Amino acid sequence: YQVLGPCPMHLTTFDLTKHGMVVAGHGTESLPQILLEVEGDDIYAVGVMGLIYGYADNQSGRA
Repeated sequence: YQVLGPCPMHLTTFDLTKHGMVVAGHGTESLPQILLEVEGDDIYAVGVMGLIYGYADNQSGRA
């Protein structure tokens, strides 16, 4: 395991080696994964795998 947490809001712990899977606590969804690209010395976020909590989709505003 390489875990992150617990979150101070909902006390959930996530396993970062298993795609942000919930391993303990009240969370119901895995963490979304941010896709990164490196160009020279710059790092860019170019996409998201999984929904960002509170949004109907990752392209528009709140649900």
